[in-house]
Amino acid sequence: IQRCSAEHKNCRSLVETNSRQLPTRLISVHPSEPVHLCDTTLLSMDAKYTTLSHRWGKSLVFTLTSKNIEILRTEIQMTELSQTFQDAITFTRSLGIDYIWIDSLCIIQDSEDDWHVEAARMANVYRYGWCNIAATEAKDGKSGLFVDRNDNEVDAIKPKGKLASGRLSPGSWTAIEKGLWDRNITKSDLLKRGWVLQERILALRIIHFRDSQIFYECMQFRACESFPAGLPPPLHNSSNFKEAAGALEWSPQMDSWPSSYQAWQAIVEEYTRCDLTFEKDKLIAISGVASRMKEHIRCRYVAGLWEHHLLKQLLWDMGIGGTRPQTYQAPSWSWASTNGQVEI
Repeated sequence: IQRCSAEHKNCRSLVETNSRQLPTRLISVHPSEPVHLCDTTLLSMDAKYTTLSHRWGKSLVFTLTSKNIEILRTEIQMTELSQTFQDAITFTRSLGIDYIWIDSLCIIQDSEDDWHVEAARMANVYRYGWCNIAATEAKDGKSGLFVDRNDNEVDAIKPKGKLASGRLSPGSWTAIEKGLWDRNITKSDLLKRGWVLQERILALRIIHFRDSQIFYECMQFRACESFPAGLPPPLHNSSNFKEAAGALEWSPQMDSWPSSYQAWQAIVEEYTRCDLTFEKDKLIAISGVASRMKEHIRCRYVAGLWEHHLLKQLLWDMGIGGTRPQTYQAPSWSWASTNGQVEI
């Protein structure tokens, strides 16, 4: 994170903006006071906060409601929170950051009006967070971020001894699992969630907690505990969707229609591979990305498509196993009117 903050021009440009906005609410985790919900109107605009990406799972999740909001402004009992939430607070404090944004605790869950207002602000919530904490291993809130592990499995294997064949030159070699990134990150259950895909695209930096080790990614760099200086060249070809999608934030070429459309096409195709608990969230769960895209495309956004070159975007195909939902979620000419993978 320090290297990203100091050296990554693309990442710095995202936070060095005069239009920075804070979420409506944050959880204060300052060590000298009780954990509590706070309205951000009195906070400095440069206040740092983390965000959390997690799976709700089937376990009960403690939530903010219209009935307990005043109580939570005074104190949130740590014992009421899931292990994942507790660990996220602990990790945020270890970073020296005093605030965290967690969806179930910062959006009033029994207020449809508040939910729609906050869903519209989601792009900025993740865009301006200091880093995103991803509970990539946890299947639900009971699992937490921190697990017992074999530290020997983290160290990269460096074979010693003479080579049996002459196909490799003499020198120092490291054995690398070719699918290290894809197995732990790209194909993880967390990243199969539609809402989380949006969070991953919009977040400035992400720290993934897996059972074997911690992984890191930002718009310009990927690393893990085995390779803290960066992924080695053999892993550069592994899926780097974050970097590709992140180009929509700052690439000068994005102001041209072909480049911006290609980025949107890649995002839609990846998004339709993901799962949503509620079909009605089809367009809402990607609306934050759409609002960022609109800064480049500069035309009207229409049910998952863009008004410019609309005819070309109608050439989408529903993949094998795709279905039409029982309830309305988008016009029939939009890819968002279907459930399942779409190709454009």
